Amino acid sequence: MMRSLPHRGPISGVTNVTDRNGPCPKKPGAPLRTAPLYRPQFETVKENWPVRKKVTSRPGSVEGRRQGTGTRPCPAPRPIRGPCLYLELSDLASFPRFSYVTAASSEGFEEGDEGMSQYLAAIWKCRYFWLSLVQMDLRSRYRRSALGIGWSLLHPIAMTAILCVVFPRFFGGVNVREYAPSVLVGLCFWNFITSTTLLGSQCLINGERYIRQYPAPMAIYPLRTVLGSSFHFLMALFLVLVMRFAFIGFSGMPSFVTLIPTFVLIFAVGWSLAVLAGFVTAYFPDMQHIAEVGLQILFYATPIIYPTDKVGGKLGWIIHFNPLTAFIEMLRAPLLHGEFPDLGRVSLAALSTAAIAGAATLMLVRLQKKIIFQL
Repeated sequence: MMRSLPHRGPISGVTNVTDRNGPCPKKPGAPLRTAPLYRPQFETVKENWPVRKKVTSRPGSVEGRRQGTGTRPCPAPRPIRGPCLYLELSDLASFPRFSYVTAASSEGFEEGDEGMSQYLAAIWKCRYFWLSLVQMDLRSRYRRSALGIGWSLLHPIAMTAILCVVFPRFFGGVNVREYAPSVLVGLCFWNFITSTTLLGSQCLINGERYIRQYPAPMAIYPLRTVLGSSFHFLMALFLVLVMRFAFIGFSGMPSFVTLIPTFVLIFAVGWSLAVLAGFVTAYFPDMQHIAEVGLQILFYATPIIYPTDKVGGKLGWIIHFNPLTAFIEMLRAPLLHGEFPDLGRVSLAALSTAAIAGAATLMLVRLQKKIIFQL
């Protein structure tokens, strides 16, 4: 004789959890062997996981039939993975696992410095989520590729080789052994800015399915983009170091310490640009195409393929006050010349980073609650 499963009691503690299929109909006075199938309910406890509730009645008895037990119980449903599948967004605050997310993502910057710290803490607590997204992006990008991640290194190397063949003829007295690392540094930085801006313009649109299901801080989706671009940026800088040691030598090693704050500023700029591009594109989809044209124009106003001291006139003034020039010179000074960056360049880079980060923060404050209606 088949033995039935014990009855599972009603839900306690949570009001919005319901059985999606509803209670099974039961005919009064039906024989024991033809007892109808039923779908057991769950009891949700403080740890947010369903557990089995014990009953004292024997299966098949009168009391057991009143409680819904029978000789042909339906199979137990699959466990509920988390309460967010059945609860409203307002009910998530009662669960410890999701309380920090709803509080920080909905009111993050409205309480001043304390709100900012809570928002950053919420981003850090979601680190396993956005790190898995970055890992998924890297795997899908190089899936079924012969070289794999080597393509991220082959592109700047090929461009540097082409530029070293063509452009030194237009600049008199340029040594290729010094020109090649300089061009590679500029291309590494430019590829980082371009990828964070163009890929960041689609970060919220690509993350729509996560935004609608998981109330995480909005800043993690641009962070997903900038982390992937930073990975390629660091690998390209490793090539610059190899070329530097091969062509120039090991002089000026103490100046490499300045690369740490330089990379922090560059990372902050990339994250801010991804936030701005993502929110603007969500409201104006044509912004991505406008950004492509603008970046192509800005490429020739940035000292990437030519030395800064070789350009004069009005174009020289534009290049001198270009904020991107400061970041490139902060990279070239320790890597190529073994010197500490100029304080004027550092100040211009810091002010530019603060301005762009402030604009991104303001956009997060104003639009993160409304962006879901634009996706």
